[in-house]
Amino acid sequence: MATLLLLLDSLSRWREPGHPLNQLLLGREAAARSILHLLVHHVVDLQMVDTESSPNTVPNRENHAEHGARLFVDRPLSPLPPVIRRDNDPPFHRLDAYAFQKMCRDIFCQEKHIESCEVYGTQGQPQFGIDLLAHRREDGIEVGQCKCYKRFTASQIRDASNEFFKYWSKWRPRKVHRFVLVTACHLDGQKEQDEIIGQKRIFSKKGIEYEAWSASTLRRKLSESTQCSIIVRTYFNPAEPWITIICNEESFVSVSVSRTLTSRMAEYEWTICDEVQEQLLGMRERAANGEKDDALKWADDLVADNLKWGILGDELKAKVLCFLAERRVRIGGDIQQAKKLVEKASTICMVEEIVLAEAWIAYSEEGPAAAQALLDERTDLESMNLRALCALKLGEPDRCIALLSFQEESENENA
Repeated sequence: MATLLLLLDSLSRWREPGHPLNQLLLGREAAARSILHLLVHHVVDLQMVDTESSPNTVPNRENHAEHGARLFVDRPLSPLPPVIRRDNDPPFHRLDAYAFQKMCRDIFCQEKHIESCEVYGTQGQPQFGIDLLAHRREDGIEVGQCKCYKRFTASQIRDASNEFFKYWSKWRPRKVHRFVLVTACHLDGQKEQDEIIGQKRIFSKKGIEYEAWSASTLRRKLSESTQCSIIVRTYFNPAEPWITIICNEESFVSVSVSRTLTSRMAEYEWTICDEVQEQLLGMRERAANGEKDDALKWADDLVADNLKWGILGDELKAKVLCFLAERRVRIGGDIQQAKKLVEKASTICMVEEIVLAEAWIAYSEEGPAAAQALLDERTDLESMNLRALCALKLGEPDRCIALLSFQEESENENA
């Protein structure tokens, strides 16, 4: 599931310059959309299966303060949901509460002036209003409280400070330089912002710097950290999509998936191109045998198939367009449409079939002499057939027989 989500995220960004799939899918938007469509449906199906199945219960501790001690209550742990928008912050509140605390410890350790940081106290021990204790490189300490909540209100911000000051007699002689409230949610509400300003004033009177880290702050500090990918792999489930998004680097799985997709896409393209090449040769033979409607339908359907058409190389596209132009002239007499098809083929790739298509247009529009002048001494099967037809129409039966005899001799030599 994690790999599928990573693949879906990677494919959704293929237009970005430097993306591994940018050159592969450039000009093949229809193919990219089809693959994305299939992946989205597959991911949704998997999520429905996950939702319908009974969830496993794993230790996820929710903190409760009672007489200065910590109680831990197990509750179901859900994995982080898939990435919907790249500018969305991770839902940190979905982490195990104790894992969130340890992740905050690791992020705290990345502060330049911090020498070390540890969770203060083991499970069951009183923590005296803090969760993290950090030692500065110079003198003194810094402390932190971790709140793994989906929402944290202004009154809860105030309660967190009161919990710390309840044990002020313990912390006053320890030279606390900074108090950091770390939350798993956003703190952008007006009441919360006003309360944070008020807490800064209160702590400042004690000679302590006050900070409140929201989910956005945590994401920014993670992205700036040299240990970003290590921390994300340790605490995020699944980790791979978030490594790419938060740490701004392609993970091992992301690179592997991109390489695998590139290889599979190339194999798929080769297969489709080989099939179309064989079908085109077969359709020319069938058209020569009088199965005109079938050949025309095949060519029309192929051009209308955005997925297949987007995969074909320029040379093969030009050949198909020329074949379709011939069919338009010979079956429906649609000279103007045939000219447009030949013109389009010419802008894509100059192939020999363009001359044959132009000769059929000239034959229908100006007569056999014009067509014969275009074909000159061409000796491929279809050109020889048209040259023989022109000779017959111009009253040159001997030349017509000679061309057909030459064609028969060539077929016997190749047999």
